[in-house]
Amino acid sequence: MQALQGLFQSRRFWTMVISIVVALALYFVNKYFGSFLPDVQFVINLITPLAMMVIAAFTIDDAIDNVLQTQREMHQASLEHEMQVYTAKFQAPTVTSVTMQTK
Repeated sequence: MQALQGLFQSRRFWTMVISIVVALALYFVNKYFGSFLPDVQFVINLITPLAMMVIAAFTIDDAIDNVLQTQREMHQASLEHEMQVYTAKFQAPTVTSVTMQTK
């Protein structure tokens, strides 16, 4: 169910669906009204590369968002690790304080 929800929220998916619907509509206009053949072919040839470029742009945008999210998570994990090291360093007894307590 999670995959379907992600699919229906995808900009690439909806761009592809719109492109297919327009291409099918133009195909049937051409089939039943053959005199529009050159115009229909022109529109299909115009829309197809545009739809592919939009899908490519959305893909690049999504990939960049994914990389940035991964970098944010790695940076957050690094900061948390540094805080743990810092906390452990100042909370752990030092060698001199341990030796002084035993004397």
